[in-house]
Amino acid sequence: MLSLLSSAFAVDTDETDDNSAYMLEPYIREDYGFEKTGFSAFKEKILDAVKFLTGSFATPSNATDSEAEEDEDDNITVPDLDLFGKAENVGTAIKDGVSDLLTIKAYAAEGTSAETEEIVSAETETETAEGTETENIKDISVTINKPGINVAQTANIPTGTTISAGEDFAYTFTIQNLSDIYLNDVEFTDAIPKEVQFKYIEIIYEDGTINNEVDINGDGSINAKFYLLAGQKITINVYVAANSIDNDTDISNKAKFVHEDIGEVETNTISHSIKHFEKTDVNVDPDDNNKETRKVIGTVWIDTNKDGVKDANEQRVSGVKVLLLDNSTSNIAISSNNEQCITTTGTDGSYMFNNVPQGKYSVIFFYDSAKYSPTTYQKSGVNDEQNSDAIDKTVNYEGKDQIAAVTEEIVLADTNQFNIDLGIVEDAKFDLKLDKVVQAITVNNGKNTKEHVYNSKLAKLDFESKYANTSSMVVEYKFTITNEGGIAGYVKKLADYLPEELKFNSELNKDWYEGKDGVIYNASLANTIINPGESKEVTLILTKNMNGDNDFGLINNSAEIYETSNDYGALDVDSTPGNKATNEDDYSTANVLTSVKTGDIVIYTTLIVTIIAIVGVGIYMIKKKVLI
Repeated sequence: MLSLLSSAFAVDTDETDDNSAYMLEPYIREDYGFEKTGFSAFKEKILDAVKFLTGSFATPSNATDSEAEEDEDDNITVPDLDLFGKAENVGTAIKDGVSDLLTIKAYAAEGTSAETEEIVSAETETETAEGTETENIKDISVTINKPGINVAQTANIPTGTTISAGEDFAYTFTIQNLSDIYLNDVEFTDAIPKEVQFKYIEIIYEDGTINNEVDINGDGSINAKFYLLAGQKITINVYVAANSIDNDTDISNKAKFVHEDIGEVETNTISHSIKHFEKTDVNVDPDDNNKETRKVIGTVWIDTNKDGVKDANEQRVSGVKVLLLDNSTSNIAISSNNEQCITTTGTDGSYMFNNVPQGKYSVIFFYDSAKYSPTTYQKSGVNDEQNSDAIDKTVNYEGKDQIAAVTEEIVLADTNQFNIDLGIVEDAKFDLKLDKVVQAITVNNGKNTKEHVYNSKLAKLDFESKYANTSSMVVEYKFTITNEGGIAGYVKKLADYLPEELKFNSELNKDWYEGKDGVIYNASLANTIINPGESKEVTLILTKNMNGDNDFGLINNSAEIYETSNDYGALDVDSTPGNKATNEDDYSTANVLTSVKTGDIVIYTTLIVTIIAIVGVGIYMIKKKVLI
């Protein structure tokens, strides 16, 4: 950009192309009214802007004295250009050595402006003052794309935590190229605290490539080089171990990145404490594990971009109740200090259980499940320091069932457990609904066949009395599964609680099978994703032979979503698969009412009484459950 401006006005710079030095001048003169007058003064103002941007003086090489005199003789008025805000307010601020797209604006004296992403934008206006024609340049805007990076440091052990001698941990650096410029030979330097021992480094690129090359200096610091494609993000893991020290010591780590186009950029500081090693810390009795305790540490964060990765700039969540469950007793774990392992996350989203006896545990997070759901569980390709480790489960705590995020079993043995984390996503709920109807009934009375279409929850069918003992019917049910939530998911298994009046034929239902419990199941949607707002349909065909008056009446057929899954491990917000709860929306019923034309009133009266009785019992059970 600056090279182009310099070329246009023939500025003496190393980048000036002699062949193009005068390329733009005639166009600017013609387009903005400088054919005969005023261009020299205008050029001087532009060069002032170039000088401001480059930090160096730019001098016209082809401005002649006669040209300047001509401008003076013509009484040309060229307004002063004020580069607004100076260094502290130029475009996007350069902060802590990190720069983004830099936009420079120039203003005319009258204060009007026009922002643009073009090379140069100028607007002229011709005015007449006391018979003298003058030209005013209203505004000029220049956009320059400058290289810049964003850097952040984290650690797999939360900052402020006490580390034991010999304990392994890692510093993690995330670096992103904020520009569209390829950056080669970016140098990384980490002056590792002398209280820790460097083990190895990983430079991980977005395509999965890992580079372990590093230079170890005499003072213990390390150097490594890497490249950044336009917009690319990389991760650097520096693995270290705490040394044995004479006294408890606080340590801190800060690294820097250097590139010829961006200068030096320092990271934030991560601090820990290393505990002095005592001989009494060693457990001399191998059969007494209670003498040696461990820590469980983690973080709760909001996964804003829902990518299953704990990014350095994502919000941490405070005030989340966290408890440690002892899997050997199914009770809250008790520390060596005889205290229950219950805590809440701090302002940085972290929690810690100290003095935990060796054993097998699970961490339970009581987060705000009405507004959030867990992010993707241990997403593939994401390291342990940045992934989420819990899924939704129903937990009975303090006398009531509630949704909480629960980890898999954690074994505390030789080492502490760090980064037992929970990532949550906002307003993402899992909710699958089942709706079942009688789609059609085909009747064969031995003389002819007729199809009756319903698409209804209740299908009423009358048989002629003379065919009552020789007729058969084929009932086709349609199941519609709708995702009413915000999380895509799968129906791993659908169950139909086959009534004794109807028969199942596997030849008519290729996607269904009968279980040992007499229930028929369908797994055809097990690998079919149902996105929010989408519906999927399944059909089931059952048959019945009519063998007399006792075969007529109400046939109640119920079905349920029996098993579900989703990538977040979230539970359905208003139902539990496979529990046969008739008041949940994953349970649905469709009825067939058959009768003969002779004795209609008696049959229907009996059926109506039966239906009322069934409905009455259902209401009582629901009310009773609510009252409980």
